[in-house]
Amino acid sequence: MLIFFTLVVACLAKLDLRVKLSLKEAEKLTGSDLDEYLLRHQKLFKVGESKQAVERMKHLMDSKFLVEPKEEERKKIPIDKDEVIPEKAIGI
Repeated sequence: MLIFFTLVVACLAKLDLRVKLSLKEAEKLTGSDLDEYLLRHQKLFKVGESKQAVERMKHLMDSKFLVEPKEEERKKIPIDKDEVIPEKAIGI
């Protein structure tokens, strides 16, 4: 009986009852679903979040600051023709 039970467990372990995703569906996965999918379907690299990656994400600038201000929000400062613009103001 023990041998039969072991055989059944081994067969069930080999049997993959999970739903197979098409490539287009797999491309839409994010987060832990993507991690699980990659762990099952590829062996080239390990997948998961590292503490270093989480720490780096804390130091990223929010994307709302990447938007250029609108023309009416910009301040126009008059300068003389012979006035030299400092490099910091140019954005170099």
